[in-house]
Amino acid sequence: MITGDNPLTACHIAKELKMTRKPHTLILTGPHTGCDSWQWVSVDGTVSIDLSPDTLGKLKGHDLCVTGEVSAYLQCALSGSSFRADVIGSMLSL
Repeated sequence: MITGDNPLTACHIAKELKMTRKPHTLILTGPHTGCDSWQWVSVDGTVSIDLSPDTLGKLKGHDLCVTGEVSAYLQCALSGSSFRADVIGSMLSL
């Protein structure tokens, strides 16, 4: 998992330092970025996966990048939800 306030910069630095090894790095983006919902979107825009309990398995095989905003969203909006634990567990196990 990669983290940073500017996800594209964080992903670029991680790639340059050879911290990423998977074909796509996905950034969790919110509805304000042109998406209708929270989605994992690849840096090059070719992969898009909705954030839902049903799609967590699709995250395997991808490197993940989150921002401080995403971390706050996971802490507040999903507080007490087993889905929150599943999302965080999926991110840390990849």
